[in-house]
This record gives sequence, structure tokens and C-alpha cells, in this order.
Amino acid sequence: DGAPGSEFIGPRRRGPFAVLLLAALAILGVSRGVLGPFIVAAVLAYAFSPLVSAGERRLGWPRIAVVALGYAIAAVVMGNVGGRLSDRIGRRRPILLASATLAIFGGCLGFVGGHVWLGLALIVGLGGATGAVFAAQQALITDLVPRDRHEHAFASQRVVQNIGFIGGP
Repeated sequence: DGAPGSEFIGPRRRGPFAVLLLAALAILGVSRGVLGPFIVAAVLAYAFSPLVSAGERRLGWPRIAVVALGYAIAAVVMGNVGGRLSDRIGRRRPILLASATLAIFGGCLGFVGGHVWLGLALIVGLGGATGAVFAAQQALITDLVPRDRHEHAFASQRVVQNIGFIGGP
């Protein structure tokens, strides 16, 4: 056919796939949010999509790796900040602030348009807000539940979050 991107390119020739795979695993390892699995799915779809030409793929790999690692790092750093902040000022305000940030940044993603770097920065910010809100939520559970019931409470929280992520509000 001769059209750009119409030739099959095996996954080994698609770019630094190992770096992206490690970044995806880092996201899944540290993020407990709804966005982590979607970023991993996007990375894999990008890696194997016949609709993306080899030239576009080579230019896009670094951008995806930066976002994936940025999301994971932001989740870890802000998880610590959110936990410490909730220890100092209480649980309610950090949970509300991080949840509001998630809503605002998530809503802003719909209006990014062609501003790729702005969208990528918002995704990294979503990682930070996710880390902060989950740290404060877990601290709240430790306050409300007796120590011998923590394991069950954390497991129940995770199940309910997963159902909420899949089912939506």
C-alpha cells in the first residue's frame, strides 16, 4: 500500500518497550487510583497499534515514559505528603482538597485540545492527587477501626474502591 504506518513493525522495533514496561509496572505498583491501569492500557495500545507510524512512535516514546514515571513518582511523593498533612491537620481537609484536585484536573483534561504537554502535566498532577487522597483515607480507616480489624477494613476499602472505579459514581 505504501501509506505511512501501513507496514507491520514487530514490538521489538517499536522503541524502548522495556523502559515503558518498567514505567507501567511502576505505575501499577505505586498507584491505587483509577488512572494507573488506563495509562498502562494506553501504553500497550500505543506500542502495538498499527495506526501509529514508526516515526510517530519513535517521537512519542519519551513523552509516554515521562508521563508514566511522573505519575508514579507524584503518587509516591504526594502519598507521603498527604499522609503527613492528615496527621497534622486532620483527615477531612486533605481528603477534600485532594478529591477536589482530582475532580478539577480530571475535568480540565477534557479541554486540553492540542496542548499535549498541558494534558501530560495534568495526568502527572492526577497521580499526585490520587496518592494524597488515598493516604489520608487509609489514615482515616486506622482512626476509625480497631487494630485487630485493620486488615479486613483495608481489604473492604479496596474492594469498594475497585467497584466504584469500574461502576462509576
